[in-house]
Amino acid sequence: MRIQKVKLGRKKKVSTREVVTPAATAEPPTPPSTVEATAPEPPELAPATVKGRDKRNIEKWGQTAWKSGWMAVPSVLITHQARLGLEPSDLNVLLHLIARWWDPNRKPYLGKKEMAEAMGGVSLRTVQRSLSRLRNANLIVQHPRLRFDGSHTTPEYDLSGLVGRLNQLAQEELTRRTTAAHSAQGARTRRGLRIKAPPKERDGDVVAA
Repeated sequence: MRIQKVKLGRKKKVSTREVVTPAATAEPPTPPSTVEATAPEPPELAPATVKGRDKRNIEKWGQTAWKSGWMAVPSVLITHQARLGLEPSDLNVLLHLIARWWDPNRKPYLGKKEMAEAMGGVSLRTVQRSLSRLRNANLIVQHPRLRFDGSHTTPEYDLSGLVGRLNQLAQEELTRRTTAAHSAQGARTRRGLRIKAPPKERDGDVVAA
């Protein structure tokens, strides 16, 4: 746009004012948007767009259940429950703690009352006994947590002992599987061989064995 100055009044009193003349090619400015910015929606986890193990898990459990949360648990925790000396309530407590263990560098924490309610309304004493057995078995270590005012809140649990024990059991399981596979392969090899004995001589005749 161009700004043109025009003189007004008498010779002794001269004042000026600005007259705004829009240019021929200028366009009116675009008013600012009044739409508030919103956070983008997270992408949908559809089986068609997810690959590998996650895709198979979604196909098994369903997309909604998968999106609501999941956890990874070594199979030996379930299959070797007896060797770990776990009672059913002990395993249940461990699964609740593992479900809260999101970051390997941050210990999980969960209140005993919350665990008791999630376990079907068992008594608080049942949860306490399970935690005591897990501590005595060196599978967990309980650490206190403090609020900013110094008061105690729900404790956190170190699962390093459980991790070490599960890795030990997993190594034994892998060794057992390897030994069993070698034994089966040897048996198949022996069955597949056609072993022939050397010919025997009798009365001058050669008789096949």
